[in-house]
Amino acid sequence: ANINTVVIENGVTAIGNWAFYGCKMTTVEVPESVTAIGERAFQSCPITSIVLHEGLLTIGGMAFMSCTKLAEITIPHSVTTIGTWLFYYNEALTTVTLGNGITETSESTFDGCTKLTSVTFGTGLTTIGKSTFRTCSALTGIQIPQTVTSIGSTAFQYSGLTGIVIPEGVASIGTSAFHQCRSLASVTVPASLSTIEEYAFSQCSGLTEFINHRAMPQSINSDVFNEASIGTATLKVPAGAVAAYSSASVWSGFGTKTAIE
Repeated sequence: ANINTVVIENGVTAIGNWAFYGCKMTTVEVPESVTAIGERAFQSCPITSIVLHEGLLTIGGMAFMSCTKLAEITIPHSVTTIGTWLFYYNEALTTVTLGNGITETSESTFDGCTKLTSVTFGTGLTTIGKSTFRTCSALTGIQIPQTVTSIGSTAFQYSGLTGIVIPEGVASIGTSAFHQCRSLASVTVPASLSTIEEYAFSQCSGLTEFINHRAMPQSINSDVFNEASIGTATLKVPAGAVAAYSSASVWSGFGTKTAIE
């Protein structure tokens, strides 16, 4: 569509599915009256700037998918629901701020955002969903909020993380969550972590340090660290737990086992 400029007037309450799909506008301001943005509403638009106001509640799946000129975005605190593949392959996106109303990132929210370097979460997040940061190769670090309790499958697969501290409160890490994060050197997991699914850290070939705060070793599948460099890595565990980890399946494969200082 050859629409270059759009004015969405205050009073409009919803932007429908596919509303501006493929339109050529570069700037968008969604008025305060809008409470819902539909699926694929701005997909494949060359947007460089978008303003979303408080009052917005839901953003549909793929609403900003393939907006390859968009470099940064702030999601208002009022937003409670975001759909799947929301910013899929937005190759210019570098900076994201998520509001306090979002409790869960949807599947593949930022999958393919290869220039993403900065993510600020709100205070309400409990779940990092499936493939949320998959293939975010420029994402070298991220601060996971204390409110998070689970990390979904393939959440950070193929990302550029060099280190990750998973906070107390997280109980589970999904299948292949950090699979093939080849730059991932240091991992810290909390005492609350009871479940680590298969291939979670597989092919993390740069791993040098794994700090595990759980007093008793988690029972894990042999594939959790498949083709990861644990043979030359150091496993740090609570004082008094070194012997238990040294004899535990998979954990015993770490080259060095020592107490957390």
